[in-house]
Amino acid sequence: MSAVAVDVPAPAERQQSFVQLLPAIRAHARAAFRHLRSEHDREDAEGEVVARAWETFRSAPAPLAVTPDRLAGPAVAAVRDQMARTHR
Repeated sequence: MSAVAVDVPAPAERQQSFVQLLPAIRAHARAAFRHLRSEHDREDAEGEVVARAWETFRSAPAPLAVTPDRLAGPAVAAVRDQMARTHR
């Protein structure tokens, strides 16, 4: 049986890659939640999107190939769903 070599980025490299995606992820979140009247709610939603995007990025098998839209889109949808359930 032969082993397959997988090039896994170092944690610092992975984190730096995510930091480079942050402006686009934040912009996506700001656009999605611009309708919220409260600045606090907008900032909270943006922070939640960033946190969810980071979790997705961390668990991605090839994180260096992930785009901001692939991270932010599902994160925004999840935050919207969460907000809809808590504001009924």
